[in-house]
Amino acid sequence: MHRPGYAALTAVGLFTLTLVSTVSPQPAAAALDPDAARCMASKLKSTGKLIQKQLGCYSKAIKKGVGVDSDCLAKPASKLADAFTKAEALGGCLDDGDAAYITGRTLGSARIIAFGLITDAASPSTCTAAKIKASSKRTSKTMKAYSVAVAKADTGKLLASLAKITEKFDSDFAKAELKSGCQTTGDTSDAAARADSGLDPLYGDLGVIAYETVYVPSAAEPAETPGSGATDASGYPKLVTQYGTADVDLNNGIYTRFYYQPDDTPVDAVLVLVPGFEGGGNSFFPLAQNLVSRAVENDRRVELWALDRRGHQLEDLEGKAIAAQQADPNIALDWFFGGQLGLTLSPQLTRRAEFHNTQEDTAFMANWTTNVVSQDIDAVIDAAHAAVGNGNVFLGGHSAGTGHTARYAATDFDISSPGVLAGYTKLRGLVLLEGGGGSSTGTAPTEDELDLIEDRADGGLFYAVRDNAPRCADGTVCTVATEATDCLGIGNGKCVEPVAAYSVVPGLLNPQVLVSGEITSIQAINDPNTGESVLTVDQGGVDNNAVAVVPELNILNILGTTTALGGLGRFVDDDLPIAQAATFVASSAGAQGPTVGGLITWQPTTEPPLPQSVLVDNGPAPTALPGARWGVEVELVRMDRLTETFYRGESNFTDLYYPGGGYSTTAELPELDTSALSIGRNRPDIENITQAANIDIPVICFGGSNGLTPVGQSFLAFAQSIGACAAPSCDGTPRVVDTLLPSEAFPTYGDENGGFSVFIDEGIAHVDVAVADDTNDMPIVTRVLEFIERNSQ
Repeated sequence: MHRPGYAALTAVGLFTLTLVSTVSPQPAAAALDPDAARCMASKLKSTGKLIQKQLGCYSKAIKKGVGVDSDCLAKPASKLADAFTKAEALGGCLDDGDAAYITGRTLGSARIIAFGLITDAASPSTCTAAKIKASSKRTSKTMKAYSVAVAKADTGKLLASLAKITEKFDSDFAKAELKSGCQTTGDTSDAAARADSGLDPLYGDLGVIAYETVYVPSAAEPAETPGSGATDASGYPKLVTQYGTADVDLNNGIYTRFYYQPDDTPVDAVLVLVPGFEGGGNSFFPLAQNLVSRAVENDRRVELWALDRRGHQLEDLEGKAIAAQQADPNIALDWFFGGQLGLTLSPQLTRRAEFHNTQEDTAFMANWTTNVVSQDIDAVIDAAHAAVGNGNVFLGGHSAGTGHTARYAATDFDISSPGVLAGYTKLRGLVLLEGGGGSSTGTAPTEDELDLIEDRADGGLFYAVRDNAPRCADGTVCTVATEATDCLGIGNGKCVEPVAAYSVVPGLLNPQVLVSGEITSIQAINDPNTGESVLTVDQGGVDNNAVAVVPELNILNILGTTTALGGLGRFVDDDLPIAQAATFVASSAGAQGPTVGGLITWQPTTEPPLPQSVLVDNGPAPTALPGARWGVEVELVRMDRLTETFYRGESNFTDLYYPGGGYSTTAELPELDTSALSIGRNRPDIENITQAANIDIPVICFGGSNGLTPVGQSFLAFAQSIGACAAPSCDGTPRVVDTLLPSEAFPTYGDENGGFSVFIDEGIAHVDVAVADDTNDMPIVTRVLEFIERNSQ
């Protein structure tokens, strides 16, 4: 059978697709061939010189208290272009023609680094000028050190060089603070973190941090799903069009692997992360780059595997990949909405995208329960064990992904030997990002509710979803009021009501709205903040634009007429109405910019200083419940990093078909205890979450004071639902030491000794934990790496 993705995946950047038919030990990634390594090393060195020159322009400007000279910023770009051309002429480069893109990326990093030190651009400061110069040397020398490591396929010298670079940087900063007019003081560590984080996206762009998407067979074969038994896609004509065949297998675990590419050093640990509601694997793209590079700089090889739920296989993205490769948003617009706009099919395309509706097109998703997700995760966890070889596999999630993480850990995968193959036994630890995980407490289900759960699972929900009408377990027509007669002798006699196969937010989120972000992100590659968003540009007639013509996009009228970044920013920024209503997309991505030529622009964090109006002070940390947002907001998300998550590779930022319908099968059960069903009714085949109280591995939790888990208490229910930590790093301290100290909003946890640590970072929004820069304002990467190091064996 064909595994989804096989036809749609034109290479974009450094993306590759891997299909793994069996899980077997995998060697470390092969080292780069000599030509690719030579080119990468050359480009790294040239890029380091460029950012040093750019920062030098800011150093000269603040020394005089004048605006930065645009000619000064532009001049070194030509040298980079020449250096890249020479490197590419020798052949073997992973990517050609990327000089202009890299120049823009370095300039964004330079601005963030410089304005982290400049508080008043109009006031001359010899001290601040010296600090910026020290930062410029740090970035250039660090890139050169990476260049040498790549050229020689040896990170030993890299580590030695980084130690010397840090020593010199600290010395230069100390000397700078002896000069007059320091605009900031005592910020050596902060400046170092900004400099290092500013290089992370460049490592990704140049191939140091690479990625590939992998499909592995899952043991879950839910009924009616193409690939289960003899079932194919012939009953789903849109799927047949999408894949060009009815021979489709959707029973796969999917992950995008982020790794250090230049050499073949064995992996020390793998962190698998599950995205949240409506989130795709690429929502971890910036976090993955940050984590992999920081690990290398600490003499460790840690890979991050970002999971996509199996609904990702329904996403028809072939045309998007073509559009991204050519950086042409009009191809993407035609692919997704050209038919409705009456466009002539682009010559690069052979057809247009299929969108699957929430009922008959996707009825099989009714059988995609949370247990199916756990089995898909298990396939990825097994692949991680085969890759790492030493058992150092960690699992985590963001937002609703923490619920999947907790359920996996508490699931017993071998009903014949209770507890032996529980999910947590395959893991060294759990990482919860802006989500509480779950709880084993709750109202016990009634016998009537258990009857309904069984009849949903045994076919009733599938038929109800397919027909969008109430059905008995065998598909018989029924009503809830007359189920005793209608469903007599059929299963448990329950009439199952219909739901949507996948989750939508009426009037706000649907697959069409989600792919609109992919179109505008592709536009932002070359036209981020000048031209009108292609979504509102009329196509050959008045009001013949996507937002006006496509009914599902009408909600985007609320954004107004914007640039590409203006539209994206107004959708995802936590200070504006959409993200405040749909908090699961909220991020701190800058500020609304001026309206220029009738277009609403965006001021990204790479163009500081930001207005004080977005640096809101929400007051002190609460001491009582319910805990609400608090603290001074920070703006950490780079729009140039966020936009690439929408189009890079085979994954994407969003999950167009988040399988909510099947999750409702066991809605009446406590999140982390299905004993009443799996043991009491002997139906572990539906769900078998029985091991929560036995979870004995370490847990680390992260929340943001401006997010959905703004207080330490947000993680209390999970801490109280699991067992004591038995890992070597724990000493018997309980998970929860005191629920009321120092306050009910911030209980005292056992931290490292008790295997339960909670960090709430001030000013952080919900999505920031996955997509923001790695700075001292949000030191998640440092803490995660320390957690992995402490609990690896």
